[in-house]
Amino acid sequence: MSIHADDEFNLRLALDSELDDVKPHAGLADLVIARYRKGRRRRFAGVVGLSFLLLLVAFHSLLISLKAAVMNLLSVGAAYGVLVAVFQYGWGESILNFQSNGGIASWLPIFMFVILFGLSMDYHVFILSRVREAYDRGMKTEDAVAHGIKSTASVVTSAAIVMVGVAQNASNQPTYMGWRITL
Repeated sequence: MSIHADDEFNLRLALDSELDDVKPHAGLADLVIARYRKGRRRRFAGVVGLSFLLLLVAFHSLLISLKAAVMNLLSVGAAYGVLVAVFQYGWGESILNFQSNGGIASWLPIFMFVILFGLSMDYHVFILSRVREAYDRGMKTEDAVAHGIKSTASVVTSAAIVMVGVAQNASNQPTYMGWRITL
């Protein structure tokens, strides 16, 4: 009895040691989704870990690096919570003028993570660079922090306004509305 190529492929995927929670009789779609989910967790952890290490090297401060990573994860988590409330539970359908289908496009969480985490890290580095420059010029820590925030506030606010404008011009399709809510 010969094994069809697709069946052999499914069997190999099912027996893959990374996917030990997937049953051997699972369909190809189940196996692809399981592999995607497994890889996504590693990529998230890798991005957070790498950003932590880069901040640690740049600013020589364990506390600043840890705080930045935790704050970024909290902001992404809050955005995911809003996304679920709006699109899975349908909260605010009438206000946003759409009808929830009870799900979220599979690409949207990754897209949100990239945008939110990337922008947040960019802003952290930008602000902390100004703080460090002020501190290196002899300001006390409290004064350097106040100066760094004050000197970057208009640029960060302008960038946020631009991103909101971009989101407002995004398509009115419910798939793209998650992008608008992200911002």
